[in-house]
Amino acid sequence: MTEIEVVLFEKNILWYEIYSAESPDTEIDLETMEDQESENPMMKLGSMYDYAILEDNSREFYTDIIVKLPHTAAMMMRSQYSIKADGFEWEYLFYPERLKPIVYDALMNSMIEFRAFCADQGVKLPAEMLAQEPELTDEMVDGVCYNFVEDYNRYRKIFDAANADAQKEIELNCPRSNGAVVTLNLTFLVMEQILFYNRRFNREHNREEFFKKVPEMKFNTLRMKCIQIGQHPVALTVVDVHYFLICMDCALQTILGDKAHYLTPVLEQRGVTEEVQQMWFKNASQLLNACRKSVEDSIQKGEKFDWSEIIR
Repeated sequence: MTEIEVVLFEKNILWYEIYSAESPDTEIDLETMEDQESENPMMKLGSMYDYAILEDNSREFYTDIIVKLPHTAAMMMRSQYSIKADGFEWEYLFYPERLKPIVYDALMNSMIEFRAFCADQGVKLPAEMLAQEPELTDEMVDGVCYNFVEDYNRYRKIFDAANADAQKEIELNCPRSNGAVVTLNLTFLVMEQILFYNRRFNREHNREEFFKKVPEMKFNTLRMKCIQIGQHPVALTVVDVHYFLICMDCALQTILGDKAHYLTPVLEQRGVTEEVQQMWFKNASQLLNACRKSVEDSIQKGEKFDWSEIIR
């Protein structure tokens, strides 16, 4: 088989939640690491993956790992890996024996980062969790690898074939102009509030509904790409623009709708003036009119969403 070099180059916390009486834990769908009848709740794990081919033809593989201690805290961490191999195709990576060291590394790093996050936030963890290093069984790692391989062969491989050109063709180049910086950053600032952080929203419901339209791992990848606009120009492919337009439409409808008062204090705290908001509205309108290509397995660009009915 082709020799593949995989190198971890960055880790980022994508979102977090500290549970309390005001923000109770209502999700119980992650696989537990220990017997749920244990006297002390143990960490639970969830996992997703994504990957991308960059403009210079380099390749990156991403793991998004949720680590959760029920009724205490949860965190999602993305580990980003560079992939180097001669004549590489993504299907070369999707074998359990090749994924296993990546998955082990991502899971272990995420659990260690979760403990550090809780310590920084003053979140109290069970004594036994602090007394020893996190442990992973072969069965746990193998299970994640199996799920990744199954998902790739059943869905992602088909998506890639149907959208090969759309995932390579650059539809929008975003320079480091005020307009581009405002448009990209405000879109994801608002979406983060709707999906993750603002307790006035029903975030669990919003994530469930929104990720039916923009797959969660794609949202994470797009968000990570777009927020780099503060460091360098950002190039968006046809697929990127497709999903970004959905994000921007949701953010705009919400900030201009009957839930605007949920968001206004946050914008004010971040120094987003009325003038900056008007710049965002103007640039967003121009962008929506300019970018109208479609993606094979998703909604057609002409379909409209009434986000006031979807977002709660």
